[in-house]
Amino acid sequence: MMNSTKDLTFDKFFLIEFFNQTLTRGKDNIPEKKYSILQELVDYIIIDDNFIRPLEMLAQYHGTNEFTIFLFDMMGRVEEYNPDMIYAALPDLADDFVNVYNLVSEDETALADLQKALEDFRSIYAADTARITEPVRAKEKTLTFQDFYNKEYLLKLNSNLDSFDEKKKSQYLNVINAFYQDWSTTGNYKEIDFALPVYHVFEALENILPAGKKRIDPFKQMKQLDKAIAKLVKSVQALEEQNKSIFDQILVTGGIPQEISEDIEQPVAAQEIETLEDVEDIKEKEEFEPFEEQPPLPAEEVAADAMNIDVLLRDYFKSEVEEHLNSLQKEFDKIKKGGNKTIPAQRVIKQIKSLKEISMIHGYNGIEFICSVLLTKLENAKQHNLAVSKKSTTILKKALKQFLHVEKFAASKRHDPDIQKILDSLEQLDDTFVLVTVKKQEAKPKPKKKKKEEAEIAFSE
Repeated sequence: MMNSTKDLTFDKFFLIEFFNQTLTRGKDNIPEKKYSILQELVDYIIIDDNFIRPLEMLAQYHGTNEFTIFLFDMMGRVEEYNPDMIYAALPDLADDFVNVYNLVSEDETALADLQKALEDFRSIYAADTARITEPVRAKEKTLTFQDFYNKEYLLKLNSNLDSFDEKKKSQYLNVINAFYQDWSTTGNYKEIDFALPVYHVFEALENILPAGKKRIDPFKQMKQLDKAIAKLVKSVQALEEQNKSIFDQILVTGGIPQEISEDIEQPVAAQEIETLEDVEDIKEKEEFEPFEEQPPLPAEEVAADAMNIDVLLRDYFKSEVEEHLNSLQKEFDKIKKGGNKTIPAQRVIKQIKSLKEISMIHGYNGIEFICSVLLTKLENAKQHNLAVSKKSTTILKKALKQFLHVEKFAASKRHDPDIQKILDSLEQLDDTFVLVTVKKQEAKPKPKKKKKEEAEIAFSE
């Protein structure tokens, strides 16, 4: 569906890959008619190089607000978080969006707004095959897909080699680096006389770093990266086992020997071994830099949880909670600022219901359960014409504030002490609701009807 590779930024790559995964996951989980709407929307969103523009068009409609906010928030995090970390979150983000889309599209008004948005997109984008607009914002340096890919390659390669001891890992990194330097400067390695295991390393490297005619779709390239790296490591292992003399020579010279004999396991002289060990002592301290423009991130600069997807998803959910609590606070403030003594229960119900839904989507069943209890109390108040008072907001704020500690509520049991403590604090909530009084207009005295008028309208016998 999407195959743009020219000057591809990481932002654009991420958004396209996100929608690819969303459509794949949604195919069996979204009703056919609604799925076709989403499919067309996606095509229009990604046709514009400035992804902000179509999202702003979507945001104009009330019914599409919820998942527009989701997309804006997600793309904001693409710039805030480590690229490797946010890329690892793609499958979960796609699942979340499918759930949000299903929830939103259940509302007929929202579905109608989606159709209106589609009409707008058709009028603007339908005639375009590749609409290009100004960049979203000026940046000193835009992270390209290639920058991200190079870094991802280095991280995955180092991770794959972690199963070896430090000395062996250092040797393999130096050998791979030597192959990269030779591969990038020599051009066509197939025209040079190498041993077969040497060719296999070159072939494995070319699958990871395709060039010229072998360039492939970036999304396919990312999908194949893990297998390609595993193959590269195995080919280096095979080289060491089958051509130990060549392997050692590469470590000593830093280059790939040409016009070599096909002898297997040539003996290494004692003096050569001594020299090799001396070289290894030096090379173990060197930094592995296969890509001159994108050196690997030093280990001491990588945060302990930099690659932890749970941290990313937790922070994303926490921001959603904060947003809902801020909206509730605005409603609560109307009691003081607006001079009102109460606010309708329905306004609080709307926010709590939305908070319950996102808690369910993200698996924070502790918050979901408390929201269910709150909704029962508020719905009951609404049915009995009761409103939320200032005392009510004091209790609600104290309880809801605990939701900001989201880590307490993941996979919580209903009898969890933290949940029980909040439920206890809500016991008095029912007593704080107040009856809504409606001022009745004084009835004007009806004019006395004259007898004559009464006679005029009386039915004749």
